[in-house]
Amino acid sequence: TAILCEGYKGQGGYADITNKHKITLSADVYASESELQNRRRTARVEEFLAIYEMLEEEERAMLREDAEDMMLSLSMRAGKVVDIKPAKAMVRKGRAEVRDKKVTYNPAALPAIDPAKNYVASDIVAKTIQAFGLDPKVVTLDADLSSTSGLQPGMMQVDATRAINVGIAEANMMGMAEAYASLGYNVWASTFCPFFDLRVLRRIAIGQQERFEGMEGPHAWLSEGHGLDITLLATAANFDTQTNGATHMGNDDVMFLEQMPLIRIIDTSCPRQLLSILRWIAEGDRGIVYLRIMRAASAVLYGEDYAFEYGKATWLTGSDAHAAVIVTSGRAVHEAMAASKKAAEEGLSIGVVDMPSYDPETVLALAEAGTPVLFAEQNNGYLWSKATRTLFQDGRGFDPSRMKAVNLLDKDGKPQFVHSGTYKQLTAAYRLDAAGMLDAVHTLLG
Repeated sequence: TAILCEGYKGQGGYADITNKHKITLSADVYASESELQNRRRTARVEEFLAIYEMLEEEERAMLREDAEDMMLSLSMRAGKVVDIKPAKAMVRKGRAEVRDKKVTYNPAALPAIDPAKNYVASDIVAKTIQAFGLDPKVVTLDADLSSTSGLQPGMMQVDATRAINVGIAEANMMGMAEAYASLGYNVWASTFCPFFDLRVLRRIAIGQQERFEGMEGPHAWLSEGHGLDITLLATAANFDTQTNGATHMGNDDVMFLEQMPLIRIIDTSCPRQLLSILRWIAEGDRGIVYLRIMRAASAVLYGEDYAFEYGKATWLTGSDAHAAVIVTSGRAVHEAMAASKKAAEEGLSIGVVDMPSYDPETVLALAEAGTPVLFAEQNNGYLWSKATRTLFQDGRGFDPSRMKAVNLLDKDGKPQFVHSGTYKQLTAAYRLDAAGMLDAVHTLLG
């Protein structure tokens, strides 16, 4: 078996069969191919030796160093190089050394957040990455849309060589992300939600599973810290793409990724929450994180004491008794809060649960309490699909008269694409604005 690196199929071969996929060489073809390859190698060695003799000692030393890196040995005779041969391979044994994946940064350099102001997510990202970027193991990758993510603007302030924009080449970007992560980097890669290449991501996730398997059992060869730390910063989530239309709309991305192992999905709703998530990622060993961020500015929902915890929801209205509860994530949280405020003016108490990452314990607790629950999402019902599965797996199912959903599925519950519109137009059309959510709660309450 031969594993070729930095090459393409058939590179350097003479016989036509070497250009084919998964070949088996016959004895006579192998003999002729070997003969021709040896002739070419001999000619190349002779050419190298002639050039080597013409060089100064400083240049020769550089070539000897390169040869050593290439596992080649220069054979000497009477002080003269006479041949180049493969060096004896060094077999590494034992487990790889433990890697410290935690990003080192100065907390005082992080952006300050005024609860009275609105913030654009990309600005929070840029200032945070600028602080993280002083750690040499942080690298950012953008696929053309650097101003949307904030990654490149932030890293450019620190080290432009680690602020990479691959252009409109998302598959290449993701392959580069895996390469950097395999070397121990904390990698941040960004494009619009629907533009991440699922084929490449699947390959990355498979590699992640294989790495975890390599850390376990009696024959483990990898140690702690050898997983891939890649944050896929998915911009313009939910309705935030607005007038860019169906091709850019982040409504079905989470449904695809929900079926892919080892992907942590997070949907942000607040600038302070986003900052806390970024700090959580910087702790290292968080794996492959699919982080959905808003594009337009948003208000601050959380206080200074908030600390993000993966798999844990937050009651934004307190968890006391409510007539109904809205469970949501992302920008829809702001609509839910507006609906709750409007309901309070009517004398109706509606609780709001922000679930940036799926929290099965909160879902089970809500079902146990028996309070009517509305899952309101600006996507195809990611939380809703997870919740119903949890309830059925728990053996209790759910009462459709006590638990409903409003999302971007059509009237028959089937997926659809979402066309262009302003944010206000889209939320109104799909009944996901504050008024629509409140109407849905009234319907749920009968």
